Order: sequence, then C-alpha cells, then structure tokens
Amino acid sequence: MCELTKAIGEIKTMVSDVDEMFTKLGFPTYTDLQAQLDAAKAEIDEQGCTCQRCKRNYRVDFIISDELWEQIRNGSNLLCGPCITSLVEGRGEFDAFNIQQIEQARADDGQI
Repeated sequence: MCELTKAIGEIKTMVSDVDEMFTKLGFPTYTDLQAQLDAAKAEIDEQGCTCQRCKRNYRVDFIISDELWEQIRNGSNLLCGPCITSLVEGRGEFDAFNIQQIEQARADDGQI
C-alpha cells in the first residue's frame, strides 16, 4: 500500500471518529455539514448571488478597488454589475475601468 493511500485511509477514519463523537454530543456531523456546504455552493453556482440594492440574481462578480467600493457601497456587501455601474456613474465623474476575466488567476492561486 502506498503512503498516500494509507494517509487517506487514516483521514477517513479520523473523520468517522469525529462524526461519531459529534453525534453523541447532539451536534451535526462533519459529513452532514460538508453535505450542506456542498448543496449551498451548488445553489449559488446555479442561481448566483442576490444584489442587495435591486434584489436581482447575478452570476458575474465585479472586483473593484477598496477605495471605490467604500465610496459606492452604501452599506451593501453584494452588488450586481448594473448597480455598481449605476453607482459609479452617479458620482458625476467620468471613469474608465479595465474589466478582465480573473477566474483562471483565482484557480491558479488555489482560491477556487
């Protein structure tokens, strides 16, 4: 048996032991929590997030500078692209932004 296979078996045993202990204490098991997290991620992937300003669902995330975000967010933490654009335009200044796909960069960094 290779070392990796052995290590995976040991981890599975530890998770099983933790699940058993949590069940005895009346808490959700790690396995249950992981299943709930996976379901929530799948739902977000399917329908996206909800804009706190217009209440529409969106699936494209705009990453903007902290300085600009603080100027436009007005207490919101989730804003769709159209609302972000509207709020930036509402500042009365002409602005230009470089929009680029960062999904691959995030994947390369291990963030997704």
